[in-house]
Amino acid sequence: MKDDQRTPAAYHEAGHFVASAVLIPNREQRQISIMANRSGGLGRVVGDSPIPATPTTHDIRAAICMHLAGETAQLRFDPSDREYARLCAAHDLEIVEDY
Repeated sequence: MKDDQRTPAAYHEAGHFVASAVLIPNREQRQISIMANRSGGLGRVVGDSPIPATPTTHDIRAAICMHLAGETAQLRFDPSDREYARLCAAHDLEIVEDY
């Protein structure tokens, strides 16, 4: 990751972290990172799965909002590079499509 991408990536991952803490308060979050991961994401919030084994409609909506909050936070706090924000969000959108 280039130096100029670290701050936007941090905003992005912080968006996931805050949304998860608010919308899924029982989810244990153990780590937040802006290091690229094996699944294609440019960062990650490590914790329990955001979706329980038998999810309710609320669980699914909360997980979708949590995944979309990364791009929202990134654009809110660093709107200078929408293209990079879309790149960061691409993996999140793939996950949301599976819900």
